[in-house]
Amino acid sequence: MSLKNCPECGKLFVQVSRNLCPGCVEQEEKEFESVADYLRTHKDTGIAETSEATGVSEERIIAFLRDGRLQTKGAMSMELQCERCGKMINTGRLCEDCTKSLLREIQSVSGASEEGRQESDLSSRLRYHTADRYKK
Repeated sequence: MSLKNCPECGKLFVQVSRNLCPGCVEQEEKEFESVADYLRTHKDTGIAETSEATGVSEERIIAFLRDGRLQTKGAMSMELQCERCGKMINTGRLCEDCTKSLLREIQSVSGASEEGRQESDLSSRLRYHTADRYKK
C-alpha cells in the first residue's frame, strides 16, 4: 500500500489495487454500467454513438473494451483493432493469432522445454521444513 495522487481527480489516496481513488472507481463503475445497459438494448451501435447516448467518453469505452470488460458485436467490433497486426477484434488488445504467437515467442525465449518444466515441477514439490526448537 502506498500514497498516490489519483490521475483522474488529483486527490491523495491509499493505493490498494487500482490506480484510482475510491470515488473515481465508483464513478468508473457507474459509467461502465451505463454503457453496458445501453449496449444490451442497442447492440448495433458504434463507439461514438454509444458515447453520445451515455455521456461516457470514447476513450473510456475503448478502455472497457481493451480491459476485456465489454465484448463488441456489430458496428462497434469494426472499431477495435489488434495492437500488433491491426486485425479487427471483439475485445482485449491482441487477436487470438497474435496471442498464440506471443506465447510461443515467450516460451522459446524462456527455454521452457518439457524436461525443464518437469524438473521445476519436481523441485517445487520437494521442500525441507525446519522448526526453530530453541527459542531465545
